[in-house]
Amino acid sequence: MDVVFGRRTPPAPATPGRPDDDHRQQRHGIRHTLNRHAGAARPIVEETYPLEDIGQAHKLTGTGHARGKRVIAVLTNP
Repeated sequence: MDVVFGRRTPPAPATPGRPDDDHRQQRHGIRHTLNRHAGAARPIVEETYPLEDIGQAHKLTGTGHARGKRVIAVLTNP
């Protein structure tokens, strides 16, 4: 951050559409990690709700106590 006439000026914004090198390196690192562990990461499903109970599922999601994902079953098995 530069200081101009005793005030701090924010850094210049990045050029739209062109991420800076830090972001590019972060994305490369994330992509490398995901590729290395492909298939190892699995979502934890805490509970499955029928579509009719979507309101209850949404209400519980907002409590901040989730240990896994809440899934809404849109289609039922025949």
